[in-house]
Amino acid sequence: MDWHRLDREKTIGMINSVKSAAEALLFSPVSSEAKCTRLPFYDRFLLYRLTNYSSLPTFSMDFISDGEKFIYLDGSDAPIHTVNQIGGLTLTPDTVIPYLNFYFLNVRLPEGEVIILKAPEEAGEIGVYDDERREDILLIPECAKIEKDEETGDLKVTAPIYYDGVLMEALMTVGAEGGVMVQPQKMMAQEGLQ
Repeated sequence: MDWHRLDREKTIGMINSVKSAAEALLFSPVSSEAKCTRLPFYDRFLLYRLTNYSSLPTFSMDFISDGEKFIYLDGSDAPIHTVNQIGGLTLTPDTVIPYLNFYFLNVRLPEGEVIILKAPEEAGEIGVYDDERREDILLIPECAKIEKDEETGDLKVTAPIYYDGVLMEALMTVGAEGGVMVQPQKMMAQEGLQ
C-alpha cells in the first residue's frame, strides 16, 4: 500500500480522537507515527494506521476514517459493515478483489486465515509471507473470474485461495453492502505446501 505519513499536528489530533482513558499511555506524539492510505473501494474513507515505536515489538492499530470519526478494525467484520452502512462503498469488477483482500486481512474468520493467491504456485511460499505481501490488497489473481449477478447485484469471484491451511479454488460472493461469503469449490494440487 502507498502510505502517506501524517504531520505532527494531524498525528496529535488522531491520537486524541482514538484514545480512551484506558489507552492514554499506548500512544504519544513523541514515539508514535500516524499514516493513511487510500482504499479503491471507498469514496469517503481512508485506512489509518497508528504505530507506537517505543514498544517492543512495535504496536499498531488500524482504523477506517473519514478524517473525523475513527472506526477501529478489531478483527471482526462489524467495523467494515459499519463503514459500508455509512456509505461510500463502491464495488465494481475492478474494486471487488482489493475489497476481498482487505476484508480477509482485517477479519478473523472461524476457518482461519484466507489469502487470495496471485497464482496457485504461490501457495508453496505461504510460510515466508511478510507483512508487505499480506497487505498487498491490489494483488489480482492471474486466473480470477469475476461475474456480476444481475438479479442480486452480487459480485462473484472465482480464484485460488489459501483457506483453512489448504490450497483451494473458491467462489467468493460479495453482496452490494459488502457482505462476504466463501464457498470452497475444489482442492488444488498442494506441492510445496508445508
